[in-house]
Amino acid sequence: MQAWLETTGVAGHRLRFPLDRPTVRVGSVGTSDIWIPLPGIRRLHCRIEPRDAGWLVQPTKGARVRVNDVDHDMPVPLGIGDRLAIGPMVFAVRDQAIQIEVPPVHEAPTHRPTAAS
Repeated sequence: MQAWLETTGVAGHRLRFPLDRPTVRVGSVGTSDIWIPLPGIRRLHCRIEPRDAGWLVQPTKGARVRVNDVDHDMPVPLGIGDRLAIGPMVFAVRDQAIQIEVPPVHEAPTHRPTAAS
């Protein structure tokens, strides 16, 4: 299953982080798979690993994460549609992109009265 963590970054740009590795490392160092260089984020804050029905978020010792607005300092399951907060960053777990295409607007024909109408 193709899935990712999605958040809104600077200037409203959507950021996506694939959950396609055996272990996704989240932390404050640049070598992390998801790099969050903010105060309160540990060098290795948590690991996200696939499980049968989703993923398991494993905070490192002393670190906390929030899943669906509940704080955790122990491993917690994560699934499609859940919200994961790591420090001030909030991610949604997504499995498909919804793209809406809007057709071009056509001008409605105008009725012009004629001598016969």
